Amino acid sequence: MMALDESAGDDGSSSGPRDAQEQCIDTRSSCSAIGEDLGAKMSEDPSNQFSSAKSISAIVKSVVDLYFYDCKQRIDPYIEIQEQEIAPLLLNGVNVTQLFNASYARVPEHRRRDLVELRVLVADSDKEGVKMLARSVCAIIGYQQLLTPSARKKFTARHLGEWTKSRDAETYIDRNYEHIYTSWKSFLKRQMPLGINLYDYFSTDFLTSVLLTNADAIRLELEKTAFKWHPDLVITLLCKECGFTDEQAINVGTMSSNVGFQHQSLLPSETGLGFLHRDAGGAKEEEMGIISFECITNDREPGHLMKLVTVKNIFSRQLPKMPREYIVRLVFDRNHYTFCLLKKGEVIGGICFRPYFEQRFAEIAFLAVKSTEQVKGYGTRIMNHLKEHVKKSNIEYFLTYADNFAIGYFRKQGFSQKISMPKERWFGYIKDYDGGTLMECYISPNINYLRLSEMLSKQKAVISQCIEAIKPLKIYEGIQVFKDLKRPLAPAEIPGLVEAGWTDNLHGDASNDAPENTRRSLKTSILDLLNNLEKQQSSWPFRKPVKHSEAPDYYEIITKPTDIATLRKKAKNGEFKTKEQFGEELKRMFDNCRLYNTPHTIYYKYANELQAFIWPQYESIQE
Repeated sequence: MMALDESAGDDGSSSGPRDAQEQCIDTRSSCSAIGEDLGAKMSEDPSNQFSSAKSISAIVKSVVDLYFYDCKQRIDPYIEIQEQEIAPLLLNGVNVTQLFNASYARVPEHRRRDLVELRVLVADSDKEGVKMLARSVCAIIGYQQLLTPSARKKFTARHLGEWTKSRDAETYIDRNYEHIYTSWKSFLKRQMPLGINLYDYFSTDFLTSVLLTNADAIRLELEKTAFKWHPDLVITLLCKECGFTDEQAINVGTMSSNVGFQHQSLLPSETGLGFLHRDAGGAKEEEMGIISFECITNDREPGHLMKLVTVKNIFSRQLPKMPREYIVRLVFDRNHYTFCLLKKGEVIGGICFRPYFEQRFAEIAFLAVKSTEQVKGYGTRIMNHLKEHVKKSNIEYFLTYADNFAIGYFRKQGFSQKISMPKERWFGYIKDYDGGTLMECYISPNINYLRLSEMLSKQKAVISQCIEAIKPLKIYEGIQVFKDLKRPLAPAEIPGLVEAGWTDNLHGDASNDAPENTRRSLKTSILDLLNNLEKQQSSWPFRKPVKHSEAPDYYEIITKPTDIATLRKKAKNGEFKTKEQFGEELKRMFDNCRLYNTPHTIYYKYANELQAFIWPQYESIQE
């Protein structure tokens, strides 16, 4: 039993801006109203060591108010306006107009229209909408976790090494960090249970430490708000409020964007057999310390129990048809082990399995990855790690019952429906599931599964060398007829061209025939893909446009709707001039579904399944 999506698509952003107020809220971290009265009381409390400084909530309010003012003053920041017509943007008396403009310039050109649309909604928001945006940013900062002092030193050495050698080293080293960490832990134990908000209690010292270590995590959460297309601007402005110079603020702001360091998936897109190479990206993420793996069981160790509870919840959400009591019983059974996948210390997936040491096989009971971390290839990496792990116990086979949606994934991991292990070794040991397909995987002792991508690359290089050795290159002399040429030279007269495969059928007017043939071939490929997509049983929600009677607020949230029927109509009319144009709209269809529906719905699951199914065919389209 498993729930995991191994499609080719990258993590895509949602297709269109929501209503401004909805953009301002992170639904996963709904925060309570900022305690203004409570904050005022704390400012008067002499025991609060941060009372004399500006609170984080006040700092965030200043930043959000300034952004709102900028949206009011100029909706489209890419339209040239005379400087005298724009009032300078002042943050705490400092002109930060250049920081705004630099952030706008970093937004990719194909996203700038979306940014302008979102700024229109922000500009039209009332005071309550702006206040909600500030609360959302406060909540994002409030639930960030600080690294331990020892981990902070490792973080500095690994990610801030170059900057700590510059003249600004003191800023990035953050020598006050240990004191801030102690104060934060004390707050969690004493003040937080009383209902005090972290962002009302702490000030710039704490904010500085959080920004230096958690800029990437903050950026990811800001992408779910009105700052979706340029979260680096918020981080940069917060750094300015903490006393950073422009250069320092931009460094921290952009180290969490595409031009700097980021804790992002490095896994390549899965095309054809490309899924075999996804492990290379996972290995890089391990080297960077982004992901890690741990095999645990119910040994009553508190840290292990907390991780088992987390992975149990992931199994329950991703396997809704499996009784929760049954999941709990197996996960906490001491005969079962759970191989956990951790990202920055947080459990995001796992494989629950039971080894039978005497029979030398292991049964996989559950396998799942959080919905927000799917489509990144983590399933391939965790399975390869598990194969290497069980080798130490002389395990030779994996057995599992896979549902219809999981068969494709397990096949990619080397599983087969043909059972080669002697029946007497496994019959009567494993659990039988109604509607499941029994699958087996032989674990080869001659393969290092953690270096699978490297091994395949070497094999490919060797094969290429063998081909070159068998059929060496044949070099023809150059054409010597240009000086005395009095007639057009036929392609067939060029030495070696016919031998290379040229024929008259391939020869045509490059300016007329070739583009038309390309368009005709592209149209046929797109229509074939859509036909295959529509035949899938789970494609029924995507076949026709969503009716207003079924979802009254759908078109308020989804501003660029599309469906299979619309895609087919556009393809027949030749509106898709390139493969990329079609791919963008096809992906938007799945993104729209994931944006409108919650991860626990069947529609969200169908979107992941269909994208996983169809994306290899899309990647194989030749233009």
